Amino acid sequence: MSIVELCNIVKTKLITEAVRNTFGDMCENIFDFSFESISGKNPKTNHKELNRYFYTVYLLKLVEEGAQGTKILNTLRESQILLEILEDKIQALALLYDDILQNEILVCEKLEDLLEWVEISNSLKVYSETQLALSVAYNKFITLSHEEISNLSTSPLGKGYIDLLINIKKGLNYQIPLQQLAILTIRNSFNFIEQMNFFDYCGINIEKNPEQDWKIIEIIEDIMGTNNQDPNQQEIEYDFLNENLLQIKTSLESVLPYAEYKSKNGVFEGKNIDSYDTEIDFIIPFEDIIIEKRKTYSNPTNSFQVSIYKGRLKNDRNGVEINKTVGIKMYQEKKPRTDFTKISDEIIIYKRLSDLRKRPENCFTEYYGTCKNIENGKTTYYMIMEYQKKNLLKFLSENIELNDQVLFTMFKQLIRSFEQMHSLNIYHLDIKPANILIDQNFNMSIIDFDMAIMIKGNKTNASDKSERRAGTKGYADPKIQALIDGKNDIQPYSNAAADVFSLGMTFYHILVKNDFDGKLNTIERNDELLNKVKNLKQTWARDLLLDMLNKDENLRLSFKDLMGKFKCDSTKNYSDKNY
Repeated sequence: MSIVELCNIVKTKLITEAVRNTFGDMCENIFDFSFESISGKNPKTNHKELNRYFYTVYLLKLVEEGAQGTKILNTLRESQILLEILEDKIQALALLYDDILQNEILVCEKLEDLLEWVEISNSLKVYSETQLALSVAYNKFITLSHEEISNLSTSPLGKGYIDLLINIKKGLNYQIPLQQLAILTIRNSFNFIEQMNFFDYCGINIEKNPEQDWKIIEIIEDIMGTNNQDPNQQEIEYDFLNENLLQIKTSLESVLPYAEYKSKNGVFEGKNIDSYDTEIDFIIPFEDIIIEKRKTYSNPTNSFQVSIYKGRLKNDRNGVEINKTVGIKMYQEKKPRTDFTKISDEIIIYKRLSDLRKRPENCFTEYYGTCKNIENGKTTYYMIMEYQKKNLLKFLSENIELNDQVLFTMFKQLIRSFEQMHSLNIYHLDIKPANILIDQNFNMSIIDFDMAIMIKGNKTNASDKSERRAGTKGYADPKIQALIDGKNDIQPYSNAAADVFSLGMTFYHILVKNDFDGKLNTIERNDELLNKVKNLKQTWARDLLLDMLNKDENLRLSFKDLMGKFKCDSTKNYSDKNY
């Protein structure tokens, strides 16, 4: 779609009386307004005509003025609502987004930022198979990675190798052909581990960090497990790397046994989903599932193709016809006998929480069952659950005003739900608005447990600690955010306290809606965040969030303690008002 075509759409189809009343002179000649001034006119409303006009003009100015950097990420994501509003222009819009993303990628200077643009581009593949931005991203990724490799060769840091490997892993997940880069980085990582642990530096004491080295090895194993490599070109190289990997793991065992490293996390472990068949009941026959063609989400990983669909379930578990609309999460293995440990954990969590589901007491998702289908020697698992059209993130973008009674009820239900989860030693570790579904009656359902962990046995202070990367930028615990930003070495954090903080950031987003600043969840800006909380108009919510958002995890209340401050269904300690 050209600028001329887009201008014509704006002038002939999008200017209504409501648009003129809201945007005034901008309707006469949008070229008289700068990109910055237009950005400031975001109506932040659920009004279809206003959103259609604003986001179309926004895209037009982006095409005209060129790359703007990561400051436009949130609005660019929000603008994808046009793909629903202008259904007859989907192909053209997808190509327009592709042009914008190419411009942003070309000037990008950080791998982390580059992957943000790739994420958007990858999400558009369901609308158009022609995504040139991904090709541009490949060249940019190679350039930035080689710069990072050069820096690491002169200033080797374990955290640097971890970040680079994680970014390569994400790039591979987005189908960027980075196999040769992965091989080079893996070799350099092996050299780094050997130099830090096994070389004699003539009496110089080199500080070892075997926990960090094991983390590097885990990421390498994940990358090498991918099924993306071209066997004709890279099979020999991967075989060699596997031999080298085995030697390094054997040597590192003498420094820190792997079992001791893993025991610090105390994560529920397993080998394959077959070992969980006593707890997982594959009660849904494949022929009872009807899957719509268009995916609502798709993310290829090293081992699986993960997709989410809207679908229909013909019969319930008793064989009674229900013909019910459902959500279907599909894990399709890329090679036979893949390790399904994390998937089995996710299924078990959904099932356990569904058994506790009680409206309006909690926000657990109704889980209908699991289907297991084997075709051409490969297994696909389908998780069948309740369907909601909208998640909380999309709901917030509509800028709907909620009174204190509704807000209080929502907050209390979510806190109670996570209190129940923690009592079962289940930790979500990726709480955010996108992972909470909501209907027209404000009933909520917590979803997406692929980052969640279950702690074995009785929880102790030691086993509540994690060092793994989890969560989402903008909502994650400050310690985790520091890892995401590459500012600190890995520091243990409390799983429980991390969930409290992320739910606190979610509450803050609910309260400020489109004014949400996704960079406040850092250690450095925690005082600024707390000051903004103190200025919220909802007095009761101020006190609640102050108990949840302290950068010091020891000063945050647990979900149990937070619930203790709610006196009953109609009153609360967090306010002198009654509802």
